[in-house]
Amino acid sequence: MENTYKDVFAKCRRDLVKEGIVKSALFGAIAGFGVGFIIAFVTWFTDFNGLWLALGMLVAVTATVSVVLYFKVYRPNNKAVADRLDRVGFDERMITMLELENDDSYIAQRQRADAMGVVEKAAARNGGKLLSVKIATAVIAVSSVLIACGVGMTTVTGLAAYGVIPGGKDLWNKVFPSESSFATVRYEVSDGKAGSIDGDVEQKVLVGEGSSTVYAYAVDGYQFVKWIDDEGNEYVGNGTAHRLEKVTRSITFTAVFEEVDDMEDDPEDSTDPNKDSGDNPSDPDFGGPSDPSTGEPGGPNGGSNSSNNNDNDKIIDGETDYKEKYEYYYQLAMQKLANGEEIPPELRAILESYFGVLL
Repeated sequence: MENTYKDVFAKCRRDLVKEGIVKSALFGAIAGFGVGFIIAFVTWFTDFNGLWLALGMLVAVTATVSVVLYFKVYRPNNKAVADRLDRVGFDERMITMLELENDDSYIAQRQRADAMGVVEKAAARNGGKLLSVKIATAVIAVSSVLIACGVGMTTVTGLAAYGVIPGGKDLWNKVFPSESSFATVRYEVSDGKAGSIDGDVEQKVLVGEGSSTVYAYAVDGYQFVKWIDDEGNEYVGNGTAHRLEKVTRSITFTAVFEEVDDMEDDPEDSTDPNKDSGDNPSDPDFGGPSDPSTGEPGGPNGGSNSSNNNDNDKIIDGETDYKEKYEYYYQLAMQKLANGEEIPPELRAILESYFGVLL
């Protein structure tokens, strides 16, 4: 009878050990993944890179809480086994039998015999199974939610840390932008007589976003050289006069122009009253007065003195290379088209006037 009593308790204890391990792991996961979620969430909303801290705390807290709970709360002993058996229908027979296990009196022996008889009947009804692992539904639900949240938030934090997705702070500023989330970008010219800027010269842009494109146009006799920002940094590049950037702070860009050295004849200084400027790119006709005898732009005296160049490549003054100016404005037009913008009417007129002269 004594051996039978020990076998029953040993078998039931193994079942309770399984239950204790599962409960300890679930509560440990609730604690660990909860802490991991909080650290990852805070990291996602700040500039602090706490990805590895979140992962480390998640693992450490889960393991620590699970081990402590098992050995301090859920590790079963004979008393816990007896109590669990009585709660499933043995009416305190197991706890009484445990209390009288060292008593060899007739009453104690009869009590153990009665208790074991009830156990054998219960085991026969349940296919030899006296106890089953029981986990509260609420514990399973809470642990599942926190595990999912912890894993998801840690993944999001990792993706944000490597720039795959925006961080929480950036996302919040996009959805609920504040005044401090914007920066002002200004564009100006070094000399208002040398050129001008086409586009929005003062732009209020959300930090991290791109500004709209602007173009620096030089007037006749000048050419664009470079951009300079308010810290003295120069942006020469390939000589292109357009500008757009990803905004990180308030900044001012200045377009710098210089006078063209090879402009020998300035139309404004010409002493010939019959000589039109013809070199003004803003003039839609772009060709000067017509010759009364032919009706063609420039007349017979407007050509180049060089026999190596096509006369149609020269402006009416016979000095300035028409084709070079056309190439400059053609590149400006291509830049606008590449950025999905329409060509301004004045720029379109310049290009069309070139083909008109060639015809």
